[in-house]
Amino acid sequence: MRRRHTAVTGAVLGAVVLGGMVGTAPTAAAVGSKACKRWVSWHSRADVTYHLRVAPDQDSRSRGLVYKGTRFYSPCHAGVWSYIKVKSGHLKGKKGWIAGL
Repeated sequence: MRRRHTAVTGAVLGAVVLGGMVGTAPTAAAVGSKACKRWVSWHSRADVTYHLRVAPDQDSRSRGLVYKGTRFYSPCHAGVWSYIKVKSGHLKGKKGWIAGL
């Protein structure tokens, strides 16, 4: 128990030293458009293949692939992540997050 407490304390201390990055990153708990930071409204087509994620986090579960050429609507962004609704293809109607637009 003592070692675990020390490891957690070290991780928290490291985050404070590095500028508190733990508190500023979007978390997997921020599912759906609740994580949106900047509201936009645009329609587009995927220029490459993307994973459609449940949350704006590389480690969150993938809902499937949004293939190149798939049409989508994006109402908002959170950093490098875009929340989208797929408008064509096999995931039509699904909502989720893609990175790198």
